[in-house]
Amino acid sequence: MIRIRPLLKRWYYTYWPPAAGALRYFGSRIYFPQKSHLFERVCEEGVYEERNVRSVCALLQAGTWYFDIGANIGLMAAPVLRDFPDVKVVSFEPSPAALAYLRRSVEASPFRERWKLVEKALGATSGLKNFFSSNDANSAYDSLADTQRTSAPSTQISVLCSTLDEEWKGFGRPAVSVIKIDVEGAELHVLEGAAECLSVNRPAILIEWNAENLKAHGIAVDAILYWARKHQYLLHSADTGAPVATKKALLWQAAFTENFILFPAETDYGADTRAED
Repeated sequence: MIRIRPLLKRWYYTYWPPAAGALRYFGSRIYFPQKSHLFERVCEEGVYEERNVRSVCALLQAGTWYFDIGANIGLMAAPVLRDFPDVKVVSFEPSPAALAYLRRSVEASPFRERWKLVEKALGATSGLKNFFSSNDANSAYDSLADTQRTSAPSTQISVLCSTLDEEWKGFGRPAVSVIKIDVEGAELHVLEGAAECLSVNRPAILIEWNAENLKAHGIAVDAILYWARKHQYLLHSADTGAPVATKKALLWQAAFTENFILFPAETDYGADTRAED
């Protein structure tokens, strides 16, 4: 069955001159490249990764900061900016393909005073790093390793990499209540470079954990469990809220989702703040 609304939305934001190239989304104009699969998903779903958006919003605390690591074109930042007027958002994005659009979205946003952009990759250490960049439409797959998840060719370039601890200190060590990490398999490296920020703030962490991406970085699927135990975090499925404490449970959940939440062990977030159907 053909759904008319998504077709009209695609046509309007692609071909209608006053609107073409910039999607009206949660009070901001989000600029996007032609044939972007992220734009296609918004047209189909209405809200991009709605479960994840709802989880982030449920976990945010008033007056704190939200770190969106792997922001791409800003779809996981816009809902927070509109619905939480006292929360500041930092979008971290190194991909030149995505940055060409994200910069325009930040500059045009009515929330730009609370929306900060850091044009760097994040990892365990700082410096210039190799980065694999695809075309504009597939920039969501750009990464510090070649994951080969798209048929579009990738080009190896160099990008500036920092650590979350360095950036957090540069912002004046603000209170951070939620961190989202979606960096195509390098998520563990981001966590390794965030030890002080996480120790001080104990934020909830929404994290992508995709076996195919992890393999490209040489990271074992169960590495997240060892990290969680070491740093006293509890891993849950972001989709169901189910706790994940063993490799068997992780592999089972990973068959259905790549979205997980790390909760500080001293809190009781898991049962109350998962996304509801």
